[in-house]
Amino acid sequence: MCDFKNISIIIPTTNEKTLEAVVRAASEQMPGAEMIVVGYGPAGIVAGQYQARFFDMEKKTPKPAGINRAVRIAKNEWLIVLDADAIPQPGWGKFMLQGFMEGKQLFSGSVDVSHGPFWTKVYNLSCFHEVTPERRPQPMRYLPGLTLGFTRFAFERIGELNESDVRSQDYDWTLRASRIGILLFLIPEARVIHEAGNRRSFKDVWNSWARNAFYNWRVRIRYQDFLGTPVILRFPLLILIFSPILAIWPTLRIMRTSPRSFFRYIYLIPAVYLTKIAWCWGVFHAATETKNSGS
Repeated sequence: MCDFKNISIIIPTTNEKTLEAVVRAASEQMPGAEMIVVGYGPAGIVAGQYQARFFDMEKKTPKPAGINRAVRIAKNEWLIVLDADAIPQPGWGKFMLQGFMEGKQLFSGSVDVSHGPFWTKVYNLSCFHEVTPERRPQPMRYLPGLTLGFTRFAFERIGELNESDVRSQDYDWTLRASRIGILLFLIPEARVIHEAGNRRSFKDVWNSWARNAFYNWRVRIRYQDFLGTPVILRFPLLILIFSPILAIWPTLRIMRTSPRSFFRYIYLIPAVYLTKIAWCWGVFHAATETKNSGS
């Protein structure tokens, strides 16, 4: 019989304030599942409170390194990576288990963007509009890594997460999976709330998008043939010059990918547009710094 005992949940953490809420919700919804908290310092105390295994990285470590190591020690063939700021909502455990029982090799739950203050909602809608609960269950080309289910067989086929990717490692890893023919799937009923850390003001959200942009852009260039990346996006200076125009398309794409989310949160759309401008600026700024440093 298939039950939660067949699942290992990996929670990589840098001691987010929401860690305990995430561990508690996951343990309540998946009783009997193996829980592995990957982090350092205070995270070990939280792991102990909930009888979770603690993989001590001893210091702050990039997320992909922690995940790769945790997969090696996990006991089960069904694995879930759950971010330490992604709090499972009612039904999450049941629907994640259902994904495995249906034979899915790689899948994600959805991100409820209705939670939090205005700028948190802006950040989450801009980042996760392709995986909102309003969408239908469907195949995907890539997935975010907040609540990601996969089999050990799929992990071995895809290979480890790229530890040189400081950010956007989930984008790279799931694109790699898609490119080798593994079917990715969205299960919108398996909802999480993304607390989004300190992204609660215009400045917070702008800086976050600008900071993450270069890594996201680098993955797009890495998979340019697979993604059909437009020629203009290969040149950071052109991205900056044409940013007011380039930002329109990804903003309006929300209406195509998730029309119900677009109209439900239409009051957020002008601010979402600004995040796309921040992305353009971030790509140019980071690319220029990288070129000047010779790296």
